[in-house]
Amino acid sequence: MVDAHPEAKTLHELALAYKRSYDTLRTSWARHPEWPDHVGKAGDGRSKTYDAAAVADFVKKHVARQAVALEPDRLYTAREIEEITGITQGTIRAEGSKGRWPASDGSSGRAKAWYGKTVTPVIKARRGYHRAPKATLEAHLDQLQDPAEEVPARGTMPAITDGKG
Repeated sequence: MVDAHPEAKTLHELALAYKRSYDTLRTSWARHPEWPDHVGKAGDGRSKTYDAAAVADFVKKHVARQAVALEPDRLYTAREIEEITGITQGTIRAEGSKGRWPASDGSSGRAKAWYGKTVTPVIKARRGYHRAPKATLEAHLDQLQDPAEEVPARGTMPAITDGKG
């Protein structure tokens, strides 16, 4: 039998290829609205397989962090780094307190500042996608909700019946 998708891989194989945990792929990436549809089942008949090229496109678009061009000898404040990279000032402070962000190289007024050459390697080493943006996630959840299914109000329990009517 000839495999219709010779480049089809299971989540386990993709996790190894992208050096991520299986659970990250299963619970995060594969739940993203733009994750590619499965193309078949693996030999065991249980594991879904995904087109490797389609997954590579997904990773390029949603996971791989695009390199930013910071001027190496210019000082950047946390606010400027946030505007350029999307890494929030709060994340920069939190990462700094955990020792995962370099010490500041100077200051710009009262604000700490870093040379581009100091933070560029840290920014390049950071991972990308963790969750879908809230609006995208809510739209995806709305699609999953069956409009005919009545959802009980928050804090209420549905009636339990014994099946005897």
